[in-house]
Amino acid sequence: MACDEYLQERIEIIVNAKKVQFEAKKMMDRLCYMIDVKMCFGIIKNDFMARAGEKTYEQLVELDGSLPMDFTKRPMKRYIYVAPEGVDYDSDH
Repeated sequence: MACDEYLQERIEIIVNAKKVQFEAKKMMDRLCYMIDVKMCFGIIKNDFMARAGEKTYEQLVELDGSLPMDFTKRPMKRYIYVAPEGVDYDSDH
């Protein structure tokens, strides 16, 4: 599985600092992070993938580097891709 190891390290540092219980799993040749048995975020090649709340999805999908997640050619409800330039800074978490 090829994914951005730096992004993986950043995700795990942030989640551990927040003391959130998670499980990292390989799913569909991607690295996904499960919280309470639900896929919440992950890494697809160099992109960050995240599940957004109902109230924030529309705002988040409009940010630079963000777009609806559609790896099946059909957007997945409330999931977004964030390109590397969209998660470039430590203040992005």
